[in-house]
Amino acid sequence: MATTKYNISINKDLIWDYSFEEKEYNTDYFFKWYLARVLNNGTAKDITTIPFEIIKENLKHLNLSSNVRKFWDWYFKLEG
Repeated sequence: MATTKYNISINKDLIWDYSFEEKEYNTDYFFKWYLARVLNNGTAKDITTIPFEIIKENLKHLNLSSNVRKFWDWYFKLEG
């Protein structure tokens, strides 16, 4: 099974419409893109595969929908 740089399993159903080579999965760019994809489009099961500390560390660098951003800012008690 393919994983990201944090050894997080990749749900291929979330990346079906993009063409990434497997060697790209361990890059910072792919991880941030994939993390945003999980938060915007993933299921609760997908989200629970990612440690919340990693979500919090990367949150400000992610391209998220406004509602998803508001939720995570609220969850981590961050200022918007």
